[in-house]
Amino acid sequence: MSVKELKVFDQKLYKIMKAIGETIIPPGGPFDVDPQVVDPVLLFDNYLDGMSKLQLKGIKFVIYTIEYAPLITRLKKFTSMSSEQRLKYLQGWENSRFFSKRSILLLIKMLFLMTFYSDDVVARTINYRPECLIKE
Repeated sequence: MSVKELKVFDQKLYKIMKAIGETIIPPGGPFDVDPQVVDPVLLFDNYLDGMSKLQLKGIKFVIYTIEYAPLITRLKKFTSMSSEQRLKYLQGWENSRFFSKRSILLLIKMLFLMTFYSDDVVARTINYRPECLIKE
């Protein structure tokens, strides 16, 4: 990944979002999209490029929160955890009694999955073919 291709993220944010993204959409799942063809984090970065500076600050804050919050209870950053630990950690956020934790994770998941599934290559891979959206 070249920094030149990124519009919003720097290398550090890219690395954090890659770890979050691979936890949300694990490689080798029910359908596999070649990361050389479709980079979900790059799609997400391109989508964020259209947001205001204030919105971007909020999104970046959320990403950094997911990265550094585990230091409090697990003494590890999110990117330093194994994939199993990451999954359990995010599941803890999904099931948290705190609305703020649930909504932060929901926001990131929603935006990330929306940009991923809106890509033409991904749509074809899952056999989603609305004639009005697919570019031939």
